[in-house]
Amino acid sequence: MKLDLDRYNRVVWALLGTLALLGLGASLVAGLAALWPSSRHAGTIPTPGTPHTQDTTAAPPSLRLGIPEKIQGTEFVLIPVEAMVEGRNGAGGGGFGSYSKGDAGGPLFNMVFLNSTTGASHALLAKKALITRYEMLEDRRGEAVKAAGLVFRMVEADTNGNGRLDQEDEDKVYLCDPAGKGLREIGPPDSLCERWEFDAGRRILYVLTRPKGPSDGSGPRDLLFTSLDGNQPLQPLLSKARMDELRSVLQQ
Repeated sequence: MKLDLDRYNRVVWALLGTLALLGLGASLVAGLAALWPSSRHAGTIPTPGTPHTQDTTAAPPSLRLGIPEKIQGTEFVLIPVEAMVEGRNGAGGGGFGSYSKGDAGGPLFNMVFLNSTTGASHALLAKKALITRYEMLEDRRGEAVKAAGLVFRMVEADTNGNGRLDQEDEDKVYLCDPAGKGLREIGPPDSLCERWEFDAGRRILYVLTRPKGPSDGSGPRDLLFTSLDGNQPLQPLLSKARMDELRSVLQQ
C-alpha cells in the first residue's frame, strides 16, 4: 500500500510540474505577442469630459511612428504618427481610429514633416484629431516627379455624441503645401466631401460634395474646384445658369 501511495504522489507532482511549464510557456508567448507590432486599425480615443479621460489609473497615451515617406522634389520626409491609448481601449490599446493610405498600419493622429538636410521638423496639427485618409498630390512630367501638396480627411469633433473620435463622426477635408504649411479647409461648411481628384497639369483639385446628414447615395451632389495655391477659392465647376439649363432639358 505504501508503494502505491508513493507512486501516486510522484504522478501528481509530475502532472503539476507539466501544468506549470505549460502556463509559463503561454505567458512567454503572450508577452512576445504584445511586443510584436500590431496591424489592426480598430479603436477609438475618448474626447475630453468622458469618463475614460478621468481615469487616473490608466496608462498615459503613447505614440508610434510610421515609416517615413519621401516627399518628392523636396528635402522633406513625411512621418505618420499613430496614437496608442494604452489601458483605455482594451488589451493592447489599439489606438483611437483608423486611416487608409495604401497598406495602412494603424490609427493616424498627426504627421511630422522632417527636413532631411537640416534635421528641423514640425507637426502638421496642433490639436487632437483623427486623420482617416491622406494623399500626397504629385505632379508627374516625364520621369520627373514633384510633390504639389497634401490633401487629407480629418475628424475634429465628436459629432455623433458617443464620447470619442471615430469614423462615424463627420469629417472635413484640408489642403496644405508639400512642406506641411499653409493649412486650409476646403469644402462648404454645410457639406461633406465624398471624394477628390487632382489635375496636375492645371494644379486644380476637384471636390465632390453632398449635403450633411444620412445619405443613400441618391441625393444631390456638387462638383467644386480650387487651385492648390489658393488663388482660385473653392467654387462650382459649372455655373448656375448651365445647371439650370441641364435641369430644363431633363424636364422636357
